[in-house]
Amino acid sequence: MSLEKIILYRGGSCNEQRVKAGLEKIVPEVYEITQHCDNYDMDPALAEVLFSMIHGKKADALFSVDYYPILAEAAHVAGIPYLSWIIDAPHYTLYSTTSFYDNVYIFHFDREEANRLIALGRPNVFHQPLATDVSFFSECIRNNRDVRQCDISFLGRSYQNEHDYFEKQDGLTEFEMGYCEGLMNTQHELYGVSIMERALSDEICDSLIHACDLKVPGTYDIPRKLMVASVLEKKLSVRERKNMVKKVAERFGIVLYSDTEKMVTKGVHYAGYADYETQMAASFHGSRINLNLTLRQIHSGIPLRALDIMGSGGFLLSNWQPELAENFKDGESLALFGSEEEMLEKTAWYLEHEDERKRIALKGNEIVKAVFGYDETLKSMIETVSGSKTMQNAGEVSNNHRISVIVPCYNCAESIMGTWRSLCAQTIGINELECIFVDDASTDNGATWCALLQIEKEAPESVVIIHLDENMHQGGARNVGISYATGKYLQFLDADDELEPEACKTLYDHAEKTNADVIMFNHLFCTAHEVRSSGVVSEDEVYDIRTKEDRIPFLNATLVTYGCTNKFYRMELIRKCRARFAEHVIYEEPLFVYPCFLYAGRVALLNKTLYRYILHQDSTVTSKLGRRLLDHPSVQLQLLAYCMEHEEIYKEYRDVIGLYFLWSYYCETLCFAAEHSDAILSLEYFRGMQDVCLKFVPDWRKNPEIQKVSEGVRRVLETMEKPVENEAQLWELVAAVCNKLS
Repeated sequence: MSLEKIILYRGGSCNEQRVKAGLEKIVPEVYEITQHCDNYDMDPALAEVLFSMIHGKKADALFSVDYYPILAEAAHVAGIPYLSWIIDAPHYTLYSTTSFYDNVYIFHFDREEANRLIALGRPNVFHQPLATDVSFFSECIRNNRDVRQCDISFLGRSYQNEHDYFEKQDGLTEFEMGYCEGLMNTQHELYGVSIMERALSDEICDSLIHACDLKVPGTYDIPRKLMVASVLEKKLSVRERKNMVKKVAERFGIVLYSDTEKMVTKGVHYAGYADYETQMAASFHGSRINLNLTLRQIHSGIPLRALDIMGSGGFLLSNWQPELAENFKDGESLALFGSEEEMLEKTAWYLEHEDERKRIALKGNEIVKAVFGYDETLKSMIETVSGSKTMQNAGEVSNNHRISVIVPCYNCAESIMGTWRSLCAQTIGINELECIFVDDASTDNGATWCALLQIEKEAPESVVIIHLDENMHQGGARNVGISYATGKYLQFLDADDELEPEACKTLYDHAEKTNADVIMFNHLFCTAHEVRSSGVVSEDEVYDIRTKEDRIPFLNATLVTYGCTNKFYRMELIRKCRARFAEHVIYEEPLFVYPCFLYAGRVALLNKTLYRYILHQDSTVTSKLGRRLLDHPSVQLQLLAYCMEHEEIYKEYRDVIGLYFLWSYYCETLCFAAEHSDAILSLEYFRGMQDVCLKFVPDWRKNPEIQKVSEGVRRVLETMEKPVENEAQLWELVAAVCNKLS
């Protein structure tokens, strides 16, 4: 299917002109409809214009920013695709029955809501971050001679309006009001994890729906708890924006760009509306610090404002947001905060360190230009619909390869040919493999890329090579590889390691024979001085996981390890659990492997040594553990967030997950700190770890899983509640922990 004539419906979203400009670069004919939509589901006047344009122009597709059921219906009747790029969350119209149409393609900027829609059965939902237009904004800045220079600015609304339903509630009891206030206060302390839905009882939901007079069309299947949680999150956002702007204003002063009410607060300088197309970029560029406060309804996605700030060359100070943290590094391309106190501290610090601030702003601008531009993003979306590209959530695809092997590559020109030769030597035959090599922005003057080009020439039908403009570390490179994988099974291979010749055939045959979702096998550790087996599997076993008790040994890691390369995965499982690696970090693997064991129905242990793990003196594992110590707890927090987002799983395995989190996040981190002299573990960070543990597992002493561990482990966990006054006490505690666990 070729999309050469696209109708763009413009409903008033701020970035529609940028979308139009991007489409015009890649689509021969782009037409606009600007008629106002009076009813998202049934608007006869708009429907008439739509059908007239579709048939008159012989359009191949409809496109809109955000989702309009009436457009989906018109495209469905006309038999053409409808592409909807979502920039708001939650987006209630997505829960219309029209979103089940096969011709509807939803590209959602928020990964969490995209996954929710997929789980609810929508056929064509894709996670697609938003974009920004660096070149256009640069031109705007050059043409705008009235740039207002200031120390700190905030562009946005307080969102206290007719849609602030909680403000208008009528009928909640004193207990219900207190419950909601307590829930909002708890959420206020947490970034990156949304607890609202999970904490709402059915009774509270019923009361809020009635008291706030919440109504939706009968053809929408919006989850009740999502709708009620959104009301509370909206109210929390109103409070946070007002409170944070007030605190910044009183201490530093702030310029507020807004087209809504003025804030009568000392230090607030009201600058009025900044037009998106003509003034906004200059405002961002002229501010030394641009403050971003993401609406609480956006659970994971990167808000458009954050990308536009960096796209304008501005310095971004934002609340911690999962996808922001995955794509940008705090202190390198932006600054992130996890509390009001941290926001104020970083504001003061960056105002005093201009060179550092400018360096970070430049790096952020470079990343959004390379990764978040409209041209490539829109092209990718159109290719997905036209069938020339397979995206992450496209479901099953037909292919001729049994196994996809993903190889992340970084400055590996000297070793990659050995890895490639081990694939060519596979007894299953190279034609049965889909070898996906991802060049992770290598810095060796093209040597790695040239080696990959040579590999592609040797077996073009079996090799896919991908170049990344930004280094995402192994986790990010593997995620990109997964989005291209079409095999029935999946194997990971590092660029300086090798598979034994019989590995792929043995694993494929065993998976087919046992119907296993995951197979774990042994591997060799190879150094310049010795070769030794991992010995993790001593005998062949096949485990059917039918009950909670069957699954617990895998989640507690009593039967398995959480490395990714000594395992063979059924691709259907990866699609089911939506497993992805942590990005821009080391220790990235648990975030991928643990979800696999949460969902696997059958696991096989195979007592065969099939992987050669080659250790070099300068490898990631041997050289960076101390410096990157804090990546480990960060990944474990992401994993906990993943578990909490999957409500049914979390409810079933909360005790097991709680024990795993305390062990991996707290105990292992302290052991790593003791083992590496260059480890970065400050007193402040340690106290934060204690707070996080007690916040997310407050009833840990009553956890039945913890009662099963050794007395030494329980004593270590008791240190989570021990006050530590200084660095000396901290390191005494770390040493004591390691002694108890040794």
